[in-house]
Amino acid sequence: GLVQSQANSICRDNMGHLWVSTMGGVSCYDGKNFKNYTTNNGLISNIAYSVSCDSFNNILICTDKGLSVFNGRKFISYTFNYNKKNHRVLNAFSTASHEYMVLAGSRLFTIKNNVVEPYLVNNDTTLQFTALASNNASIFAAAYKKGLFVYENHNWLEVAYPKVKEEFCFVRKIDMAKNKSTYFLTNDGIYEYKFNDLARSNFPKEIQERNDIGCI
Repeated sequence: GLVQSQANSICRDNMGHLWVSTMGGVSCYDGKNFKNYTTNNGLISNIAYSVSCDSFNNILICTDKGLSVFNGRKFISYTFNYNKKNHRVLNAFSTASHEYMVLAGSRLFTIKNNVVEPYLVNNDTTLQFTALASNNASIFAAAYKKGLFVYENHNWLEVAYPKVKEEFCFVRKIDMAKNKSTYFLTNDGIYEYKFNDLARSNFPKEIQERNDIGCI
């Protein structure tokens, strides 16, 4: 069974296998059997917050100590340091140019040819990011109190946060829905990205007004 019972996320790889990240490692289910991976197998940490699969069938595991990438044979791991601290990885994905973009702590990084480099959006060193996601066309990076940044056509577009009664401070999570809509779970409810702007989604009012939006 699972390497540990507290499951955090799940994904399916290009061969149809299910991967589950837990607080005790990562498990892979091939339809018949589980294979479990921990630090004993090369995982950087057993506290695995999320797992995803890129188009090259690499498995990306975000942990409290860094990012581990499993290529089917072995783990390659990366750490992300600034202000003399190693930071947990909140999200990571691969780009069309075979790079990785990573959100660790509140900063963005890229990995190319196994080299980790800090990444600045519009050369702004003050931005503190709370969420990062990508689809086939765009990259979305949400900055605390500063706005949403969208990368399209080789440029970063800045989208101001809506002016609402309670200050719109941060995006907790970005969700790419199957209907190709992009949803933002925020401190002011759920928003959707439409026509280069953030608009309240058409979720029912009772859901919009819930404070525990991270559970939706």
